[in-house]
Amino acid sequence: MKVRRKSNAKHVWHFLDSIRLLPDSLDNLAKCFLGREKIKDGIDYETLHTNPLRYDYIHTDCVLLFDVLSEYFRLLYDKIGGVSGISAASTSLATYRASFQRKSIPEVTEKAAALARLGYYGGRCEPFRRSFGSSQELAEAKRVVLSKLHCYDVNSMYPWAMKQAQPVEELKGLSGYHPDLTGFVDCTVIVNDCHIPVLPCRAENKLLFPVGKFRGTFSTAELRLATEVGQLASIDYHDSVYFKTDHIFDDYVDVLYAFRDKRKPDWTLPLDRVAKIGLNTLYGKFGSQDTRETIHISPTLDEVLDKQMEPLPSSLGVDCFIERTQTNASYMLPQIAAWITALARCRLVRALLDAGPEAYYCDTDSIFTPASISGCGSSLGEWKNEYLADPIVYAYFLAPKVYVLRHASGRVTNKAKGFSRFGERMPSELVEVLRSGESVEVSRFAKVRSVIRGDFGLIFGRKQCHFDYEKRIFNEDGTSVPRRIETA
Repeated sequence: MKVRRKSNAKHVWHFLDSIRLLPDSLDNLAKCFLGREKIKDGIDYETLHTNPLRYDYIHTDCVLLFDVLSEYFRLLYDKIGGVSGISAASTSLATYRASFQRKSIPEVTEKAAALARLGYYGGRCEPFRRSFGSSQELAEAKRVVLSKLHCYDVNSMYPWAMKQAQPVEELKGLSGYHPDLTGFVDCTVIVNDCHIPVLPCRAENKLLFPVGKFRGTFSTAELRLATEVGQLASIDYHDSVYFKTDHIFDDYVDVLYAFRDKRKPDWTLPLDRVAKIGLNTLYGKFGSQDTRETIHISPTLDEVLDKQMEPLPSSLGVDCFIERTQTNASYMLPQIAAWITALARCRLVRALLDAGPEAYYCDTDSIFTPASISGCGSSLGEWKNEYLADPIVYAYFLAPKVYVLRHASGRVTNKAKGFSRFGERMPSELVEVLRSGESVEVSRFAKVRSVIRGDFGLIFGRKQCHFDYEKRIFNEDGTSVPRRIETA
């Protein structure tokens, strides 16, 4: 946020939110970087604005955050040779460019960038079966584990994908479908009936993996895999773009991943954390959106006319406007971000295909299955068994990122993204409440647009799971089949 003094435009204050640089709670950051905890005795966030001790509390937090940032910057500059930006992603990009990029990456045509951006999909997250285990197994879990569900995840999935050859230079004059090249193809496909389809599809604001006939832009990596496993009945070509490849991230990944090796005697948690942030945020910067939005509060008339702003409804008592601009920065190379995420989905789906009907759930870089996965280890890109020491004996997968696990020790692991209340731990029965169709109270801090509308501080509301259009069609026995899409 920038604040200007109207009487003197040269006087500008810049306010930067540290959560964009270190995306975690202050409590967790203090434990990681300083080895101490945030003081929160008797603090009620809902009534903090009326607490007479609030200024002492805020002062203590500010000092703690300053110490965290000081340690973070020390490690970034002295150990990694990094360069800071205003966010984790911009810091990663600046560090890569300053210390690791050996040669420039050619810009691509607008058509190539647009086609690659259409082929840029996120991670795969969906349940395939509702529940694992039974109440009897749960009751007997402490005596004998009758069966167990494994949670396998890949050691640094996206950094592994970054180590592969990346699309860097556009190949001109090529058309048609060339599955042996690296690129993105706009085509209509017919996907045969199968349990776990490979190709992604955007529908109803969801990322689906359907069967049937549909049009999309797909990476050649996923088209090759779909052909290899016999899922593609036909491909009707429309357009394409292809690239020369190069290993542009090898040094960056090797240097940063070495700081994450717990086998080394000089390993430390703070440096591991800095390296992890750098590894996981770089690739997405290449796929940044080219449309930027800026909100202006009480601008001058000249600013409104010069910047062609649109009025924004406001309850602040001052005029608010929104400005949309197109950005074409040299680092915006969406084919790189799209290719990395495609390689990650391919690695995940190969494990899902091996598990077949024994696949219960997946989330970007992990799968839950009672089957065994070969190739486990601690190296970059290898699978590891997350709960090997405390096996899962019961699980219920309600929706993407909403599930409950019960372990042999009796421990319960809950996940319900977007449903936990601010500053509170998630209650163990939350997934069961959502499963019944009930809504739960949630809260969040007001963001800029909410503040402009007149909402301040914590905003409360009720939220529930919606099952009117799930990613897969579930049967009464808890199994599922992929959705079918039939487009002209």
